[in-house]
Amino acid sequence: MVKQKSIYFSACGIGLGHVGRLKPFARWLFQEGHKIYFTGYGEAMDQLKDDKFIKHTVPVIEFYENPDGSFNSSKTSIVGLYLTFRFLQQVKVEYQYITKYKPDLVVADTRYSTVFAAKKYKLAGAELPILFITNQLTAILPTPHGLQGTKWFENMFSYLNVRIIGMADHVLIQDLPPPYTISTNTYPIPEWLQYRFQFIGFISRAAPEDLPERNVIRERYISDDRPLIYAPLAGPIGARKKLMELLKDALKNFDGKVIISMGLFGKKLDKHYGNVHVTGWVKDRFELLKAADLTIARPGLATIGDFLRFGVPSILVPTLNHPEQLHNAKSIERLGVGKIIEQPDVDEKHLKQIIKNILEDTSVKKNTKKMQNIMIKHDGMKEVKNIIKDKLKQ
Repeated sequence: MVKQKSIYFSACGIGLGHVGRLKPFARWLFQEGHKIYFTGYGEAMDQLKDDKFIKHTVPVIEFYENPDGSFNSSKTSIVGLYLTFRFLQQVKVEYQYITKYKPDLVVADTRYSTVFAAKKYKLAGAELPILFITNQLTAILPTPHGLQGTKWFENMFSYLNVRIIGMADHVLIQDLPPPYTISTNTYPIPEWLQYRFQFIGFISRAAPEDLPERNVIRERYISDDRPLIYAPLAGPIGARKKLMELLKDALKNFDGKVIISMGLFGKKLDKHYGNVHVTGWVKDRFELLKAADLTIARPGLATIGDFLRFGVPSILVPTLNHPEQLHNAKSIERLGVGKIIEQPDVDEKHLKQIIKNILEDTSVKKNTKKMQNIMIKHDGMKEVKNIIKDKLKQ
């Protein structure tokens, strides 16, 4: 009989990936008989509506975007003081919940307020291990209107970023270790703090070998040998809508089938534009990923991890003025498993040519298989589970 423990999960609410990354661990521990608390905000929390965790919504922190989905640095800067106030509100609320529930472990995914709150709780004399999961350590700042000379600013924020998350007992970096690291511009960790940081590989929530045979899955989506393209869209909703419009206009006459998922959990959306099917949510997304010949998406790190684990090549469209995504996409080109196309170039001519080149390039198939084997070796899901088990024994 497992002794019941209390685990406090908290996730950043910007985009869908942070809640999605914690969800399998929360469900696993819940099934093991432990008490689960989960805090977050935004539409990503809808993913947990059927779970019997104790869930709380905290004050929202969000960044403003332009109609094309790019980061609006001017508007975000104007409300900077307000965002600081909201952050302090988050810390206050988190501290209240942690004090109330007295968890045995805190697991935070890119939620800095939780680190501050949990650290304050520990300073009062409590024993509380803190795990912090993050995509990368570098604060890459957008440079609006070609503004230069911001590198010192990035370095300052990156240093503060590492110091803040370094207050956690264990910082788990979701990325492959060198030389296969996707976020190649990762800020160097101070030597005296390195023992707290660890590359864990990618947290893949499913494995292709555990799913039905590929040809069986494909028959559900396409009845012939033409290409099947899967486009799971993530990130801010404005950026998702913009990319969806570009893809459906460019590929409605594509000789194959394209399935675009808008990542709108529980929302009804089912539209067809020629050979493009736009849906709100794909329930069997990993089966679809296994069946696909090619993927098209924003180059978020979690998204890239799923593509690599399933050995599917990709076309990546970075959000405008989003340096982190651009760096990720360049790594995918460097590894030979996909191509970048800038958002202004997403039209029928350019996109179809890139699709043709990837599908006919035998080296891409070879490289995707190689990276898939590396992903199996560095199993982030297994690694995090082992770390959680170890922390709960303490």
